[in-house]
This record gives sequence, C-alpha cells and structure tokens, in this order.
Amino acid sequence: GSSGSSTGSGTGASGSGTGASGSGTGSSGNAATGSVSGSISGIAGASGALSGATSGASGVTSGTVTGTTSGATAGASGVTSGTSGTASGSTSGDTTTACTTISQVGAAVTPMVSTGAAPSPGGGTLVDGTYALTAFTLYGADTSCQTELQDVQTLGIGTVSETYVLSGSTVEVVSVEFGTANSTSSTFTVDGSELDVDTTCSAAGSTGTSAVGFTAAGTTVLLFGTDPDCGLEVQTLVKQ
Repeated sequence: GSSGSSTGSGTGASGSGTGASGSGTGSSGNAATGSVSGSISGIAGASGALSGATSGASGVTSGTVTGTTSGATAGASGVTSGTSGTASGSTSGDTTTACTTISQVGAAVTPMVSTGAAPSPGGGTLVDGTYALTAFTLYGADTSCQTELQDVQTLGIGTVSETYVLSGSTVEVVSVEFGTANSTSSTFTVDGSELDVDTTCSAAGSTGTSAVGFTAAGTTVLLFGTDPDCGLEVQTLVKQ
C-alpha cells in the first residue's frame, strides 16, 4: 500500500496592549490660624498689650492668606506676640514700691460725670482713722475727658480704688487708678479749707508739695482736685 505524509504549519497571533496612565492631584493643606490674645491691665503696660494684640491679628491674617507652612509660622508668631503683650500689661500696671504697709480696703469705684452744681471746699476737723473711697465725681468734664473715660472702661480699667490712713499730720495712701497702682506717704498742714501736702515717698516717683481742698464732716471727707480736661474732681472718703 502507498505511504501517507502531511506537513503541519501555522502562525501564532502577536500580542499587543497599552497600560493606562496614572493620574492624581494632591489636596492642599489647610491654613493655620493664629489666635489673638492680650488683656490690657495698667496704663503703663497698655502699649505692650496693644502691640501684642496687633501682632496677633497680623499673624491670623497672614496664616489665612498664605496657608500651610508660611501661614502656620506667621500665625504662631502672632499668638506668641499677643501673649507677651498680656504679660507686659499686667506687670507694668501693677508694680508698686513699699512707701507704706497699709492694705487696700476700698472697693473699685467707677468715676461719674455730673452736670449739677459743683460743691466747694468747706474745711472742718479731720479725724484720725482709715478711710476708703466711695465715690468719684467729675464736674465740668469736657468731651475729651468723657471719651477717655469710655475708652478705659471699655478696656476694663475704668475704676479707682483708694485707702487713706490719717494719723495726726501724716497720711498714707494706697490706690489703683485706671489700672495703675501707687502708694504714697505724706505729711500735711491745715490752712482753712485747704490741705498743704508734702509727699515724701511715692511709688510713681512723683514727690513734692501740693494744695488740696477738703471738707470734713463727721466720718466723711471730701477731697477736691482739678484736671485740664475733666474739670473739678471730688473724691468722697468714708471712715471705716
């Protein structure tokens, strides 16, 4: 029989393909916010606290606009500056020196502006003892004075506390006036309805002589002073 034969042939299909390209966008970081702090305590320390508050506000603005690293840095700087302002205000405003050892017994009194008729010094007999301020009245205060009073009251330092100790011809005083603490030691002589005062020690550094009008009636003493803007200042002291 005849022999059979066959030849096998074929072509394999070529492989092909394209990988998808990767893509993505990173989200931007949130801006850091610097907080503003700073309380103002004391006229002498007011500039420090105001400076701190201003710097703090600048840090917050910068952090909001630039974002991420620069914002965080500026914000942190603002917070630090604000904090230092608070410390400066408190320290400068409350500093006293030992011109007296008496204690403050007077409550915080808010000065009042009066449009009524102003009293006049009447003199009288001063009685030894401890006196505390109970009222602070201004007569004839102009617009400038009233604006200043509103400003210090807004800042939280619009009150006055005073304690006087009379003994013979000497008087010792501790006070906190509009955030500024002071203490004095003085001698005085009576000249009619006027006290001629010689201050020998003052924590604020202001010594010397002055004339103060007064009225003494029982346990109450009125002291009279003047101010270019605030007019006549009448302080009411009551014996404790």
